[in-house]
Amino acid sequence: GRPASSVHPTFLRIPIWDWVPWVGGMSIPIHAYGVMVALGMLAGIWVTVLRARRAGMSPEIFYDLGFWSMLAGILGARAAYVAVHWAEFPDGRPGYREHVWDVLKIWEGGQVLYGGLILAVLVDLWLIHRRNLPVLKVADVAAPAVALGIAIGRIGCLLNGCCWGRRVDESFPLGLRFPSTSAVYAGDAQGIFGASEPAWPVHPTQIYAILSGVMLYIVLSFWYERRRWEGQILAGTMIGYALIRFAEEHFRADTPRLPRFWGTLSLNAGQYVSIYVLAAGVLCYLVWGARARAKLQDL
Repeated sequence: GRPASSVHPTFLRIPIWDWVPWVGGMSIPIHAYGVMVALGMLAGIWVTVLRARRAGMSPEIFYDLGFWSMLAGILGARAAYVAVHWAEFPDGRPGYREHVWDVLKIWEGGQVLYGGLILAVLVDLWLIHRRNLPVLKVADVAAPAVALGIAIGRIGCLLNGCCWGRRVDESFPLGLRFPSTSAVYAGDAQGIFGASEPAWPVHPTQIYAILSGVMLYIVLSFWYERRRWEGQILAGTMIGYALIRFAEEHFRADTPRLPRFWGTLSLNAGQYVSIYVLAAGVLCYLVWGARARAKLQDL
């Protein structure tokens, strides 16, 4: 597999209180994942504002929505991570149930993208409705940016060494090696590497997510210019991302399988959520599409 020279979970550390002898050396870490997620959100706001201007809509609406999306995204992603690891972590360490105050230590990392995405969307839809704006029209303008923001955020996953893939054969051309000291081996959920083994190649799931996110953004942007009814792009985003995420999770090894809900079907949490999002997207597509066609027939 292709080697990775290193991971870069921390871009830099800002020293604090160096002038106080007994606390000298303390510093604030600037995490790569957080930086890239923030850049992804800012890029999403930027492209949304450009699209809004072309559509004759006020950019101020989307600046406001962008701010609340960032806040809700951080809180939702953290809440989902805590929920998934409430009992224990993949490496067997006791979860947040045993260390409740650690929930507040968000600077140490630990987020689940789906949680942040879902909460941000719900908050945005509520704000749009509260301001008596055309919900589906505004949502269609913003929806493609979700895919772009996710793609940029996944660069942070690659730098951090999280969201790693399943082990692959040495001959697999896309195999990616992470350092044996990285989270890939420290948090191996499947127990397939072993502490004494060298760095094995794994699926580059972070790169899969980056490329698929960019492709989804391009498709949605192209589709937006040719949409036939309001809500079509929002529903298409839900369907497209759910399908991509379900497939992506198949190659990941950082989360345990959960044989629940449907008997012996063994999927991880991301795949179960993808199924629900896909079902919701298909339902919305059918309902909103039928409603739009009915209005055309009444004209």
